[in-house]
Amino acid sequence: MPTTRCLTTRELNALRVALDKRHVSVEDVATLDYAHVIRIPGLGRKSLANIRAWLAEQGRSLCNDSGANIDAELDGSDVRNIQRAIAYLNERGYTVLPPQ
Repeated sequence: MPTTRCLTTRELNALRVALDKRHVSVEDVATLDYAHVIRIPGLGRKSLANIRAWLAEQGRSLCNDSGANIDAELDGSDVRNIQRAIAYLNERGYTVLPPQ
C-alpha cells in the first residue's frame, strides 16, 4: 500500500499563519497563489516541493503553478543580490565568469 505524503509541522504552521486559520485543508492550500506561497516565511525550496507533491497526491495544485522547478526561478531580489556580490568581487580584483 503506498504511503501518503504528510506536511511537516513547520509547513502546516506557516500555512496556518498565511491562511489565518487554525486548521487547513487541501482545498484551502490549493486556493493559494504560487507566487504567494514561495514568499511565506518559514517555507523554503524543500517545503514548497513537499507542498506541491502533497497537493498533487490529492489531485490539486497551487493557483498559477506552472510546474516549473523552483531552483530555476529567481525573483528580482535574488538577481540584485547576485549583481551586488559580483560588483563586490570585481571591486576587490576578482573576475567573475558567467556560467557555461
